[in-house]
Amino acid sequence: MHRTASVFPNPRVFDPERWLAASPDQIRAMELYFMPFGQGTRICIGKALATVQIKMMIACLVLKYRICEDVESLTNAQTMKQLSTQDALPWGLRCDLKVLPVE
Repeated sequence: MHRTASVFPNPRVFDPERWLAASPDQIRAMELYFMPFGQGTRICIGKALATVQIKMMIACLVLKYRICEDVESLTNAQTMKQLSTQDALPWGLRCDLKVLPVE
């Protein structure tokens, strides 16, 4: 699925910027075809390890930086309500924060 050329131009090239330059329709298509850990009974056993590593990285960032709400952002209490229980996605599918050095 990740190598479908009609969805991912040059699918064998590592190009994370393709997500930044994509139109909303292209992003929707890419999200449908992007399953890095698989699905269902054949899900990758590394997903749990990746989740733990992400949580450890966030903990390190919280200790090193001061993270606060970006008042100029579209993120608010309504958009931050939990969308799903599996991955704790926010309803607005975004979380804009300000990251400042610890004083």
